[in-house]
Amino acid sequence: MRPIDAVFRAARSGWRIGILGLAIACSAPAQSPSTSGDAEARPSINEVFLAEDLDVGRFVAIFEGESREISAQRERIVAALGLTAGMTVADIGAGTGLFLPAFDREVGPEGRVYAVDISPRFLAHLRERAAREDLARVEVVGALEDSVELPEASVDLAFVCDTYHHFEYPEATLRSLYAAIRPGGSLVVVDFERIPGESSDWVLEHVRAGKQVFRREIESAGFRFEREIPIDGLKENYVLRFRRPSRGSTGTSVNIYPRVSVAFAVRGAAGGEHSPTFAPRRITLLGVRHRAAGRWHGRDLAPAPDSA
Repeated sequence: MRPIDAVFRAARSGWRIGILGLAIACSAPAQSPSTSGDAEARPSINEVFLAEDLDVGRFVAIFEGESREISAQRERIVAALGLTAGMTVADIGAGTGLFLPAFDREVGPEGRVYAVDISPRFLAHLRERAAREDLARVEVVGALEDSVELPEASVDLAFVCDTYHHFEYPEATLRSLYAAIRPGGSLVVVDFERIPGESSDWVLEHVRAGKQVFRREIESAGFRFEREIPIDGLKENYVLRFRRPSRGSTGTSVNIYPRVSVAFAVRGAAGGEHSPTFAPRRITLLGVRHRAAGRWHGRDLAPAPDSA
């Protein structure tokens, strides 16, 4: 049996195909740092939040003060998300919990809110706040530096506010986010405008890249860009909305994990499964191992655009 036939027979049978064997067979190139963004990530960016003596009260004043435009416009931001009763929302990098009361209110009794963070002190504060304010739908989740640690296909909308530039390993974290968001679900990213000559020195030093770079990284992870959402009162920040493609959608590749795109022939459907007709296509492997979590996801091969 030719190797190519074995690949397709495995795909039709629902077998999980390991990335290592396919990479060797197809000599797939590694993803370049220019698209992953991991080369530019600064692992030290979160050191202050991981400190055992973190002064949470200080950051409550900073993050939730009305002088911060995100805080001042939080209700407008929440309204723009289009949340409905029964949804599951994940606040990635929830920090002090600025958005939790509004999210808890919007999703209603049947909904759920994941408050996700990597800071032990913030996590303790989030649990205390949820209990104190009776935020019954809030579940606090401790994340890793390269994974949001959420169940697969559990989230309708993931909200990343002034946190994406804190992703130490953006490529791996985006893979875990993609896995956590249900097909057809949304990712909304709020971050700082970083424009040399216009942005503050603090933003230029603190935020590693601008809006277009972040958008390319997120699209490279398989998300579809939908639109930039205008919010009255936001001058230093932008809001971008993305969507995880629905199952069975066509016209794009879904790069959940380290990408292995293989160009070869696919049996044509005109003559049935055993037709000798072949049509050139490109496919992207879904059934690969999650690097951060060590889990298998995906069982089939998804069509991608015909163009290389």
